[in-house]
Amino acid sequence: MNKSQRTNQGRYRIVFGLGIFCVLAAALYTACKRPLDVWSCDIGSESTVMTTPKTGDAKFMKDKILSGADGHMILFDQDGTVYREFADIPLNWLSVYEPENLVVAASWKKELRLVALNDDWTVKRNEIIPVPRKADTLMIDPTLIKVKRTYILTWVEIDGSINNGDAQAQNGIYTVKCMKSKNLSDWKAAPDILSYQKNIEDADMIFKNKTLYYFFEKEEYDKGPSSINVMMSKDYGRSWHSETELLAPVADHELASIEAKKNRFVLYYSSDADSPGTSYTGAKIYQASFARDFKRKDNRRVDIGEDKGILLYDTKKAADGRYYLYARDYCKENDLVWTFLRY
Repeated sequence: MNKSQRTNQGRYRIVFGLGIFCVLAAALYTACKRPLDVWSCDIGSESTVMTTPKTGDAKFMKDKILSGADGHMILFDQDGTVYREFADIPLNWLSVYEPENLVVAASWKKELRLVALNDDWTVKRNEIIPVPRKADTLMIDPTLIKVKRTYILTWVEIDGSINNGDAQAQNGIYTVKCMKSKNLSDWKAAPDILSYQKNIEDADMIFKNKTLYYFFEKEEYDKGPSSINVMMSKDYGRSWHSETELLAPVADHELASIEAKKNRFVLYYSSDADSPGTSYTGAKIYQASFARDFKRKDNRRVDIGEDKGILLYDTKKAADGRYYLYARDYCKENDLVWTFLRY
């Protein structure tokens, strides 16, 4: 799903709240009638709500929150205050590489930017990445990782209709492009990862077990049923194979983040699985765990005490819990919220 096209007017208002809640475990059923656990019981939480400016895609970055507001990059403190704005850096979709304070920003200006930040959050580097593409094509949902000494960059290029919301209409062609660099300046094109006449969005890439894994959402039309899939490369991106469907298209799944553990992968996503067809309005947070062969071990809802619909952007592990970053009631209120659940 696209997570851009935000407008923001008025002043910044931050509402900070702290609460403790307890929820009871319950048995739920997915659309395919598979039992679904609810992760709950004696969980302490704290939250910050950013009501304005209205933001787009957002990620955790160290002790800050990085997002796009009114089409440019903005940095929030955890208390919700605006720490710094970067009016000269267009941003609607982003990827962060925390170890080196790197940001890849994609925007409606139809460009990809590489931004390097100093430890004091000032800009050290801000430049357009010279990517090969067709004229007038939009680029969304970048990913950036580093494998050994090589940076691997991906993005989704859209040729034709963008974010089609009509099940009967023709979709654009979504192609996942890839480039590599040793120094972040000299980029070389790598083979495309995949291409479909379907919405391909919400990507994440990790390197584990000498394999590159590219995770993504695939859907026929905006807010419709979508699957979460993965592609693999065992030769550092020279070829891609073994597309595997992890979550079937029985609801509108929105991938947020992947955590690779020793013998399994954990997916964090939002979904309207409890009420298919409601999309963002009825979506909740879920956690799915898979063995290395991608046979699912379990799938459970994560109850953070939020009554309204959730569009999950990111999660971040802490020593005693996990942070969740999401848009609350995206279609109406679009408040950016982070919540911490203590284990």
